[in-house]
Formats: sequence, structure tokens, C-alpha cells
Amino acid sequence: MLRAGFAFALTAALALAGCTGSGFGSRIGLNQATLDDPQFDITPEKGDANTVFKVDARGLGEKYNVTWDWGDGVLTYGEESEHKYGFTNGVMRVTLIATAEDGTQGIASREVTLGNGQNKAPTVTARAQRTWIEVGRVINLTATGSDADRDPLTYFWSYKAADAAAETAIEGKTNRVPVSFDAPGKYDVKVRVRDPKGGEAVSNVTIDVSRSIPSSRFEQVFNGTIVAGTAGNGVSEKAWLVGPTVPDTNVDSTRHRYRLDYPGNTLIFLLWNDTSTQGVFDLDLELRKADGTVVFTSETRAPAAPFEFNVTQQEPGEYDIIVRGVVGADIKYMLLVQATLKITPEAVAAVEGA
Repeated sequence: MLRAGFAFALTAALALAGCTGSGFGSRIGLNQATLDDPQFDITPEKGDANTVFKVDARGLGEKYNVTWDWGDGVLTYGEESEHKYGFTNGVMRVTLIATAEDGTQGIASREVTLGNGQNKAPTVTARAQRTWIEVGRVINLTATGSDADRDPLTYFWSYKAADAAAETAIEGKTNRVPVSFDAPGKYDVKVRVRDPKGGEAVSNVTIDVSRSIPSSRFEQVFNGTIVAGTAGNGVSEKAWLVGPTVPDTNVDSTRHRYRLDYPGNTLIFLLWNDTSTQGVFDLDLELRKADGTVVFTSETRAPAAPFEFNVTQQEPGEYDIIVRGVVGADIKYMLLVQATLKITPEAVAAVEGA
């Protein structure tokens, strides 16, 4: 009788304590949890960066595989688990995913509050290693992200060409990723930075892509010899100033042609050496457009140094430099054309598309 009374008393005590015959580990309200209603406990419901949150889904029983998604990219496993966020100020959603042997799942979520519960959105600035590149060239994209709550940040990169219907994702979710493009054009590169609490910031950078990027320096050197008249019997001044269209080679002048694909600030420098015994008063420069329009004409008279130069702004096109001798014979010269070109992606695109 004593044993029967003891057993009855123990059963009654267990019932009053909220336990069942399945063991002391079960908890009130959870012992009936199913995939349709996968309840779980979480303690505490509020905390800060150093709080250890504990979850308990033992009411589901051991027949399910349990995964916990803590909302910050961390996954843990098992009927019981715990996690410390390491950041504060915001609301985090903790999700339970219970999976049966046949693959069916039950999902439940609860929220915990960190700090004051008010999340501050991050900020971000995107930069490119170079903003004008050639097709196929790899450059690095860098994003500088900041978060007042010191949340961990995830980066999502994409780009969109001007004529594209949708964005193209760039692999990598860090603040530094490589990128290259297989066609010329103008590309809008975007980085989205997100914190675990749903805060987001966006930054853009534009990258121009060309098949090739020409040098901004143009240089061409010509060498020649002027065979002008002797002892004052050379080219008449009238012919020198006006004259017919100058042929490629003439006893009193030579012509040199060059082409600029881009506008530029151009220096034309003429240096000569008189190898005759008669001396020379002057060599002179004239610059014409290919259609014959005169850009400039020099008219220096002796006594003068054996050189002439001119600096001029030139638009793209073909140009003729005419070198004329006033008096003298067998005058060897060197002609230097040097330009600093104004190269822009738009100008290159126009040339490449021609």
C-alpha cells in the first residue's frame, strides 16, 4: 500500500509541475507542436549586443530536423540552440525550420528586440579603380560602408548598360569585387549595402568602356630639304604670300600632311640648317586645312634665328604644313608636330562608331 500511495503521489506531483510521461524536458504548450504549428520558446525577448538568446523547440520531438535562422546570416541546428548577435538597436526575426523525413517542412518566426529597437540605416559610397577602361580589362570596385549600430553589412553589386532592360549581378557580397565588360558603352554600376535588420543604402558609379583608349599625346616628325633660288633670285614675295596651290614637291616649298582624330592644343616647330655657302634669310610656315583654308602663316624676316614655331587649337581633321624658302639653297629642316589631345569617352565612341 505504501508503494502504491507513493506512485500516486509522484504522478500527481508531476502533473502539477506541468510534466508528462514523455519526460521532464517537455514544456507546457510545446508538447503538442506539429509541422502545421511548430511553436518554440525564446528567452529573453529583449537584449543587447552581448545578450545570449536561447531557443527551445523540444516540443516537436526528435523526429524532425531543426534549423534556426537568426536573421543575421547565422544558422544553427538542433532542438535547442543559442546565439549572441554582437550588435544592437533593432528588431531581429528568429526563424525555426523543422523538416520531416519526407522533406515536408514547418516554419515559425518570432522577434527579439535589441537595444532601443530603432535601427539606423547604413551608408555607402561606391568607387571604381578606373572609370574609363578598355573592353575586357579587369578593375576593382570598392564600396565604403558604415553603420552607426556597428551592424555587419552585406554588399550586393550589379551593373546595367544604357540600352539593357535589366541589371546584371556581379559575383561577390563583399565591399571589394572585380569586374570587366565585354562590349563598349556606358555602364551604371550599383552597390546595395544591407544590415541584418532591413536597413539599406545604395551608391552608383558610372564606368565608360571603349574598345581602346588612345594616347592624349600626338607627335609626328618630318624631315626635308628646301631648294630655293640663289643670291636673291629665289621665290618672289608675291608667290610666297599668295601663290598657287602648293604641290607635294616644289623648288621653293614642301608639303607635309597629318591627321588629328581628336581636338588638341598643337605646337608646330620648324628648325633648319643652311648647308649652302650663300646663307639664308628665312624659312616660313603655313598651316592649312585639307580643304585649303589657311589656319596661320608666318612671315619672319632676317635677321632671325633659324627656327619658327606656332601654337594653335585644332579641331579633328587633316592638315597640311607648308614649308617655304625665301632665299637660299639646300636648306635642310626638321618639322615637329606635337599635340595634347582632348580625349573623352564620348569622342572615342564617336570615332569607334564611325
